[in-house]
Amino acid sequence: MPFGFNKTVWIRNQLPAIPDNSQVLYLANGLEDVAIYIDNELVYSFGDFSRSWGHAAPQTWHAVSLKPEQSGKTVLVRTHYALGYLTRTLYPSIEPQAPLLLRHVERSLLTIWVSGGFGLMGIMAFYVVILRRKFDLFFNFAVMITSTSLWMLFNQDSLIKCQTGFNPKAWGLLDLNALAVAAPCLFTFLADIAQSRHKVVIFFLTLNWVGAALVLFFSIMPFLHCWYVLPYLHIVIFTSLLIFMPMTVRSAIRRNSEARILMSGSITLGFAVIHDMLRYTSVFKSPMTSMIPVGITFLFASMVVLLLRRYQAERGEAYRTQTRLLQNIQHLNEELQEHVERVKALVEEKTRDIRSILGNIRQGIFMLTGPDLRFHAEYSGFLESLLGRRDLGGLKFEDCFLDLSQLGEDQKNHLVSVLEVSLGEQLINFEINCSSLPGEMTLNVDGHAKFVELTWAPMIDDEGEIEKILVTARDVTSWRQLQSAARKSEEQTRMLQTILSVKAEQFSRFLKASRQLLKQIFQSLDTGTNLDEQEFKAIYRNLHTMKGNARSFNLKDLANIIHRSEQCVHELLVHGSQKGPWSELQNLTQDIDALINQYHDAFYNTLGLGRDADQICLARAELEVLMREQITLAGSKGLEPIGQRLLPQVFVSAEQFFAELEVGASKIAEYLEKLPPRIEVRASGYYFPRATEDLLLDCFGHLLRNALDHGLETVAERTAMDKAPQGCLWIELYEASQELKIRFKDDGRGLDVRKIKRRGQALGILSEDEALTLDVVERLIFLSGFTTKSEASINSGRGVGLDAVRAYLEERSGSIRIRLVDSDEMLGIWHVLFEITLPQGSFLADPHSRHMVRAS
Repeated sequence: MPFGFNKTVWIRNQLPAIPDNSQVLYLANGLEDVAIYIDNELVYSFGDFSRSWGHAAPQTWHAVSLKPEQSGKTVLVRTHYALGYLTRTLYPSIEPQAPLLLRHVERSLLTIWVSGGFGLMGIMAFYVVILRRKFDLFFNFAVMITSTSLWMLFNQDSLIKCQTGFNPKAWGLLDLNALAVAAPCLFTFLADIAQSRHKVVIFFLTLNWVGAALVLFFSIMPFLHCWYVLPYLHIVIFTSLLIFMPMTVRSAIRRNSEARILMSGSITLGFAVIHDMLRYTSVFKSPMTSMIPVGITFLFASMVVLLLRRYQAERGEAYRTQTRLLQNIQHLNEELQEHVERVKALVEEKTRDIRSILGNIRQGIFMLTGPDLRFHAEYSGFLESLLGRRDLGGLKFEDCFLDLSQLGEDQKNHLVSVLEVSLGEQLINFEINCSSLPGEMTLNVDGHAKFVELTWAPMIDDEGEIEKILVTARDVTSWRQLQSAARKSEEQTRMLQTILSVKAEQFSRFLKASRQLLKQIFQSLDTGTNLDEQEFKAIYRNLHTMKGNARSFNLKDLANIIHRSEQCVHELLVHGSQKGPWSELQNLTQDIDALINQYHDAFYNTLGLGRDADQICLARAELEVLMREQITLAGSKGLEPIGQRLLPQVFVSAEQFFAELEVGASKIAEYLEKLPPRIEVRASGYYFPRATEDLLLDCFGHLLRNALDHGLETVAERTAMDKAPQGCLWIELYEASQELKIRFKDDGRGLDVRKIKRRGQALGILSEDEALTLDVVERLIFLSGFTTKSEASINSGRGVGLDAVRAYLEERSGSIRIRLVDSDEMLGIWHVLFEITLPQGSFLADPHSRHMVRAS
């Protein structure tokens, strides 16, 4: 027979004498397609020769009944064999039918018993794997022995496969897949026991698993019939057995106790492999058809012993572990009991400490419980002295606490409802309403007022519901008194710092001027509520002047009160004295008077300043008269040296006056978030008496605020217009017709005459067709209440400043006008300057002084 597989061959022979009908022509398994001809007559056929592996059933054996009359006839056997590479499987034989069937039944029963035993062991092994929850030797053994059971069940010597209901093709697939899976599981098992990670071992393990994967792949995707892989499997498996068996023996010799258990089974399987290889590939004859199942049985038995030993060892270790755990648990229980005793003693100690703290702490600590808000039995001892009552446990919170407070009935009811709705509910209810709980309260206890700070905290039970409300009441009466005293001391300190930051003479004049203006306001208010518009405007001017002076000295508290007074006057002008806040205005003016008195007391009494500010040797008024007569008599000759020395002491030089204005201008600019302006003054050789100084101080207070707020732009606006970031103010003094002219201008945005015109038309002062001349603009901007600002601020926006300047000057026979510098008719912008005229006698001029420009 030719060596190989998947070949079609003819076997020709001559039948011997057939004694009776009990003889059969027998062909063993391994044939795919068979056709038997006797005397050129087809007597038996199996499979389909039209295509290879058309009826793949290589595990089927064939028996054809013979008759005596067929003796000596020619027999032709045509076969398409699949596994005939071991050529001995193709030899047909003539045997009695009864012994043949008996032999097959005996083999089948043995195979069934062995495969059944293996299957039962596989089920038990899988059960152990599930119990252990590990994928190790037990899992490999379970898969291996289950696959071996299937392989033996559907192998050539099993007759039960015919009773499974599978077609013959499925027998071969199950047989081959079971063999392909069992082999790598076996070798993985052996490698784990031998604890070998040699490259050869890894290589052959990989070859076995690749063979199993190929068989499974070709069984599912029949690009190539899976039985073509069988030669590969036989070569790899036989070679692996010859490698892994000695490896196990070698590991046993090296005192591997588990490998020693497998050594007997490995040696038996090795001899079985050699036996079967010699039987199928040579003329070696043996009474045993195949020894591999016997070797596998011995090997499996040793594996079972090994696994039982390992399982018993694991169970013993588990038992020892459980014993240790029980001992540890018992030890931990003893330690826990000791810990409980220590905790119990500690809790008792802490309870005593807490009771001691509650008895001595200087705070009222208590809990509110129950639906009707009653005091808990445990509370701090200080609570009794705070409330002036003993034995508070069980009493109602409303009766013992809230009734002592100065809260109104609505506030008490709301507080009680908030606490009641929180008790017994989830924490969210308290968090929603806790903002309405008072943080402080005033209690009236035995005729004494006590200020109490309160904190409220929910106490949660195991179910997350609010069981109690913890309240802490802290008596801060002494602290509030100290705070009040400290606040007064702080205010007095701030007041003294403000006074000391300016010149004493200036602040003295400010106090006198403010008292004089306030006296005029009180005289108007004392006449009753039936004041006319002019009287209200006079009050408004005086308040506005006082506010401007206060801002110049950085007296913010005084400026704020005056500003609120201005708002009251504005409402009285708009709505009338019957609807306006008349009483509020009276209260505010009283506050202004009280604050000025505080500054007066601090200036004169606390600091001891200002007592001699207006006296040198004679009264200043007498010195002014004498100095005027001296200058008149001296004429062009000039003053005597003593006069030159007294002149700057009695009169204020114009340069000094305008230099002092820079401080107020810087403070106003800082408030308006602008840079302090640069001021250029041309005023050399002129002197002012006290009356003129006070007049100009009031006038320029308004003019500076007007220029800084309305005229000069912000830094960003000036930068966008290519101007210097710092604005500039010019002041120039000169004589004309025995009068003093003071010119004042800025480099700001100028007058928006279109806006002025629209404002005048809106107020009904200008008609639609009236031309806007310089006289008209002057008349509008000096009009009381006229302003182009949409909103009033603490500095400007009421239209009072220029009206006040004109009123003050006219009272002293002076005047103020505007002069046009330049204009932009396209944009409707006029740049003007203010010209103040002071009459003769309101200033002095030194004829020997040169006029020069002072820049700052």
